[in-house]
Amino acid sequence: MILSDIKHILIEAFNDTYEYEAIRTRSGDLAFRFEAGDRVIRVDFDEHPRNLKAYEVAFAEIGKGSSTMNFGITGSGDEFRVLGTVMKIIGDFIKEHSPNIISFSAEKDEGSRAQLYHKYHKLLKRYIPVGYSIDVDHKGSDYRSYFAIVKDAE
Repeated sequence: MILSDIKHILIEAFNDTYEYEAIRTRSGDLAFRFEAGDRVIRVDFDEHPRNLKAYEVAFAEIGKGSSTMNFGITGSGDEFRVLGTVMKIIGDFIKEHSPNIISFSAEKDEGSRAQLYHKYHKLLKRYIPVGYSIDVDHKGSDYRSYFAIVKDAE
């Protein structure tokens, strides 16, 4: 199998997404949820309290009937379809809400999530609309933010 065939297979895997629905978290922030087999995945958009139209995105598995997010690696498989769905949600969110910035961060001790974000930003480029760019390895004070989607200056 040649590299272009592998790339085509991966693109197709990411394009096969789950249906999702918009919900509100207990704190009132916008979130989305979808079922991936017997798992429920939630994608939260937490609005930054001091910066209008700035959001931090977190996605994780939650238990059915629960609101507690499990940020650990589940090893449940189907990661391409799950990540493809998360990327589609982010792209649709940007188109509908025109945020100034969307950031993705991980605690310093979350090595696996840090590795995921390092690879994830490259895949996400094809889902963000014109007028946005990706700022990689932005440093935060309490954590390391691995990348941010930033609205370009007008």
